[in-house]
Amino acid sequence: MQAGKSFFEIWTTLVSDEILSTAHAFGERFFLEAAINAYGEAKINNGVGQILGTSIYLHMITLVNDNIGGISRTI
Repeated sequence: MQAGKSFFEIWTTLVSDEILSTAHAFGERFFLEAAINAYGEAKINNGVGQILGTSIYLHMITLVNDNIGGISRTI
């Protein structure tokens, strides 16, 4: 612990952005894994499958695009 600061104070002031980013990344990964598994297991019309696959792909690309700036700023 830092000198004289409580765990709560450190958590809420110093590392809250990192914690929120980690939680958001975990949620996105959980969602995408579930979507990919559902897509792979689904017996759907070929046209619908292509649209669903493209939607998942575009969502993943959007996530990378939205977050790549944050990665390059910290390096």
